[in-house]
Amino acid sequence: MLTNGRPKNTIHESNQSTIAKLRESNPVLASKFEETFTEKKLDIGSVIYFNEPYTTIPRLIKFDDKYLQATEKAVPCFLTGEKFDKLIDIGNNLAFASLQGDQSFNSFSKSKDLQVSWKSMILMRFSPKYCYYHYLSSKYEQLVCYFFYSNDLLALKKYYRIYGSFFKPSLKLQADLYISNFEPYQFGSPKKDDNTVIKDDFIGRHEKLFMLIYTIYKKILFNRQNPDNEVLNDLFNFIEKENYSIQIMTFQADKFSGTFRANSFETFNQFKFIVKFIAYSEKNGLSFNQFLRSLKFQKMQHSSRGFGDKCRLERQLRNEVLCKVLKQKSVVNEIKTLFYDCFICLFKPDENVGYKDYNMLVKFLEIYEPIINQNMDKEQFQTLQNRAINLGKSIGWAILDFENPENKIEIKKANAKDARTYIIGLHKARTAEQFREAIIRILNKYDVGMAEELQSGLNDDTFVFIKQYTIISALSKINFALKPQNEPKNEN
Repeated sequence: MLTNGRPKNTIHESNQSTIAKLRESNPVLASKFEETFTEKKLDIGSVIYFNEPYTTIPRLIKFDDKYLQATEKAVPCFLTGEKFDKLIDIGNNLAFASLQGDQSFNSFSKSKDLQVSWKSMILMRFSPKYCYYHYLSSKYEQLVCYFFYSNDLLALKKYYRIYGSFFKPSLKLQADLYISNFEPYQFGSPKKDDNTVIKDDFIGRHEKLFMLIYTIYKKILFNRQNPDNEVLNDLFNFIEKENYSIQIMTFQADKFSGTFRANSFETFNQFKFIVKFIAYSEKNGLSFNQFLRSLKFQKMQHSSRGFGDKCRLERQLRNEVLCKVLKQKSVVNEIKTLFYDCFICLFKPDENVGYKDYNMLVKFLEIYEPIINQNMDKEQFQTLQNRAINLGKSIGWAILDFENPENKIEIKKANAKDARTYIIGLHKARTAEQFREAIIRILNKYDVGMAEELQSGLNDDTFVFIKQYTIISALSKINFALKPQNEPKNEN
């Protein structure tokens, strides 16, 4: 805590008044204030930051009514354009922003070009209070912060009024040991092996950012499960006003020698796209609960690590996938690798692939990939995608139903194991010719038909695309047969 160094023998009258008011609204915080000012004998008027060290003490300015008045003599604040009778010289009185070196607004004719309103000064000085933060582990060694940024301060104020509702209250912060200051949307209650509840299922930097945006989306729609077009249109009109933009500034700092050292910074400027994509996907039947749960995967060789490491490794793929989704990049290769790894693991008795809704993962690709595709016409993309998916379905069903007229589960599992060589052959194909040969072996063995359009369109430019979706679609059927999965519980 910073002070001006002048000790007080008694609690100042202003402090006593503040404590009395706090007792009515927040007894815990009032007790904390009283304890602090009694033991350390500090004057609240000289305290700038509560229980936090800082190297700069902003110069306090006595308040004047003219700071909020606007008569004919009013002059504009160069940040907001709002006019007030009296402005504040920026000087060196801002702890969190230094505009002194910005010469773009300086005419050099006088020293008071850079003046801001009282409101802007308060906003710049204390806006870090409104950041969302999250420690990536319970050891408090990695900190990620998310700041909303806009080119319009009034728009930013409007956003905080809407999105401020999921900041955790002080008692909740204390109960959660200050790991995170915001409450993400809860799909359910994932559990550890010993059936104790995990407080937060999303711990990675990018999955946490995605859930922050998803939480905002749910808050706007008041947790409606099936929002109608009118609600969605109101939402899109709100976030698509042309006079301002919304970005999320993200930085990460790692613990280093008793302090935190920032090591990465990123500006996320696809906020509107992600909100619209979430709304569009849910409207078309995608369950983000099942999709996000299905992305958790951990191979057996990592199981000997501690729970903290296992928890992080299990969510590593999901963090990588959501990182690409936030950047509008293709994730089909990551999904294909997940399906194939699950296929291999399901033959090992000690492996556990966890909950997997393969059909929901395929549905995500059917919705997402055509939207972010930039290599071909959207209609052409969807046509090729659907044909490859249908080929994969035919292969999966043909393998499971091979010599199985009574549709027995035991025979399906045995067929899936017998087809392992054929699936591995598809996966290892590195050229269009190798892939075509692998397909022909499957067609001859299981009497599967392949559309002429797809066969004629298979070339060096398209074979990777066709291969990925064919394997994904085939394994969505085969993996499910090897280990059927019940629907997730506690879906909201």
